[in-house]
Amino acid sequence: MGKVIIYHNYPENLIDKLRKRYENEFQFVICKNRREMEQEIESAEVYIGFKCDIDIINKGKRLKWIQLLSAGVEAAPLEEIKNRKIILTNGKGIHKIHMAEYAIASMIMCARSWHRMILNQAEGKWERSVPQYEINGATLGILGLGSIGNEIAKKASFLGMKVLATKHNNEVIEYVDQLYSPQEMEEIFKKSDYIINLLPATELTK
Repeated sequence: MGKVIIYHNYPENLIDKLRKRYENEFQFVICKNRREMEQEIESAEVYIGFKCDIDIINKGKRLKWIQLLSAGVEAAPLEEIKNRKIILTNGKGIHKIHMAEYAIASMIMCARSWHRMILNQAEGKWERSVPQYEINGATLGILGLGSIGNEIAKKASFLGMKVLATKHNNEVIEYVDQLYSPQEMEEIFKKSDYIINLLPATELTK
């Protein structure tokens, strides 16, 4: 029976589903802190978590598969994972609703000055002159149109925003009013009221 380490506070109902589905194939071990994870990783074939550093790779002598819960993998020791021929997969797409709602909420907060009103509320202060604007009619620039970028574009478009975005290939993208190449990114900064940066951290994007 294979051993799967989950280094994350997963909901119990999801863990139960995994255990029932693979009860004859895998043993699932939930680690709530680093010490527990390091003790268990030595005999594990699969590691699931948000972080993966060189110490995890060195201790996990039997690792065959690493599943990161993040979309980005740049923080992981990629060369060592490649040299060990460990399969590496990421969480692309699983955060698109959460992150899109977060982005929309942040823009509304800025437009309506919620941050200022919350501070006033904490101080018991009533201020009638707090600036109030709308994101409807504003221009949003999205750098990187992956699953999160596409979801933000859709929600922003529904709320009446004009959406500009960068993408390597020049194709028609639903909910995007105008598409630019990465080399034309400066135009998006000139024309946008809000910018959302979703580019992966690579040598080309630093």
